[in-house]
Amino acid sequence: MNRLALLFIFFLGWLNAGRLTAQVLDSTFGYSFLNHLTLTYFGQRADFLADALLLPDGKILMVGTSPEANRSAVLAIARLQPNGRYDFSFGQWGHLLLPLGRFADSCLSATLYGSDQILMGGFTREAASSREKLLLVRTNMHGQLDTTFGTQGQVIIDLPSHTEWISHIIVLPNAKILIGGTAAYGVQWFPHWLLADSSRIFLGRLMPDGQVDSSFGQAGFIYTGLSEKCAVSSLGDMVVDSQGRITLGGYPGLFKVQCNEGEYTTRILRYLPDGQPDASFGNQGMRVIFSKPSLFNEYYEASVQLLHLDADGRLLVIGQQDLDRLLMARLWAEDGRLDSSFANKGIYFARTKPLSRIPNWKGVFRLGDHYYLSSETDDGSLGAYVARFRLNGVLDSAFGGPHTTGYFMYVLFPKGNGFGSRSVKMHLSSDSTAFYLYGTRTSNEHYLNDMFIGRVRLTNPTVPIQEKGALREDLLLYPNPAPSGGKVFFTMRQSYVEPLLLQITDMQGRILHTQSYTPIVGVNEFTLPPLPPGTHVFALSGAQGRYVHKLLVH
Repeated sequence: MNRLALLFIFFLGWLNAGRLTAQVLDSTFGYSFLNHLTLTYFGQRADFLADALLLPDGKILMVGTSPEANRSAVLAIARLQPNGRYDFSFGQWGHLLLPLGRFADSCLSATLYGSDQILMGGFTREAASSREKLLLVRTNMHGQLDTTFGTQGQVIIDLPSHTEWISHIIVLPNAKILIGGTAAYGVQWFPHWLLADSSRIFLGRLMPDGQVDSSFGQAGFIYTGLSEKCAVSSLGDMVVDSQGRITLGGYPGLFKVQCNEGEYTTRILRYLPDGQPDASFGNQGMRVIFSKPSLFNEYYEASVQLLHLDADGRLLVIGQQDLDRLLMARLWAEDGRLDSSFANKGIYFARTKPLSRIPNWKGVFRLGDHYYLSSETDDGSLGAYVARFRLNGVLDSAFGGPHTTGYFMYVLFPKGNGFGSRSVKMHLSSDSTAFYLYGTRTSNEHYLNDMFIGRVRLTNPTVPIQEKGALREDLLLYPNPAPSGGKVFFTMRQSYVEPLLLQITDMQGRILHTQSYTPIVGVNEFTLPPLPPGTHVFALSGAQGRYVHKLLVH
């Protein structure tokens, strides 16, 4: 992108600024003429955001796909300063296209690999083929391919299905890579997701160099479905707990295409670290969260859209039932029993109006004594609903705007200007004082889509107290940075009779290690488990307090 083009889009943004409504967005973030948002610009292309990654130095990566007019597509990365402005030292004015030499290379999921590499997963397709294959790419922070990974930085896997794509990536503590997505069969025409006669959820595990890990599942992969009555399943979300067990949920219907099952049933599945079903969880690894018969044996909508692991291992399941009902359930980690202290005997089930007619939950995080959930708006504007629930599963009436209870509505771009939203996601900031809203601003004109991101300051963030006492920031941890698997030391000013919960999480809140630990007054010694390089959170929690400290691992 040249300077003239950049100045041109700034000018267009200034012309439209008068039509933007006032928002509760951080006025120190992004560009004021875009109402404190940042939009990417890769030329006359249709940019789609896969994810926004928060880097240890505070910078932000926006990673996704940028198709052009002839429908060919390449991977796209933009790097922003912590204030949301373009980082002009990256690529071309903060933007970088990554052509890999095929007709369509698409990124649907992205994550950090350690602190200095990027993993991007999706699919690839040749121009003369309707088949799509798995694509996983690893680069450094400058967007240069890592030649030690796969073949020149790329891993392409052709599964037995007709077409398949990666929608989720998790980097495991031992640096192996877990991928998940959907494999579609019997596809005769494009688009595949509308015309597949069946589909399965797949999980795969790769070695750090990109080779398939044959010790996982069957020759490195698992194929599973969510219902015996429906031949179509797609992955909604997956998480890995501190014991390496994998929990997943999704849609008994590809991209929520309805499946005539005759009942509304929501299920999750759990697998052991080696890929075998966890027989101690529910019924041989499958747990039915909610089920009721359909009144007329007609089509249904039942899905798991998000999964969230609490620090104590309890699992929050977020989904949709009956088109306009939010379903949340909280389960105990041991065997998947419902946590009766949450909502109504473990389940929250209610209409989401006025939040959204058809909810599409895209973001969740826990902060202190509350869960925050985000859903896309469905009124024609580009924005998000953000609702706050107490830990007992009650909508928090203290949260909300002038005419709302329990939620805020953030209209990022008002309806009527030819733009709509797609996949508006939410992410808590590393210092827990703000959250980011990001996604794709879609246009009714071809090839004018943009990735976008904004930041919302939490004016009264909740302090993480709950069962764990007041937050204590006086933990001294050294050496820091520390080597993976090496020893660290920390000082305590008081002794504890009962053991504390020691946990190490990554900056996305994923639990990497947990155990009980009884500290002494003075210097304590702890041997770190094998951890991926990067920034983590070291925490000790008990009834009298919670001690936290950032931990850099090299």
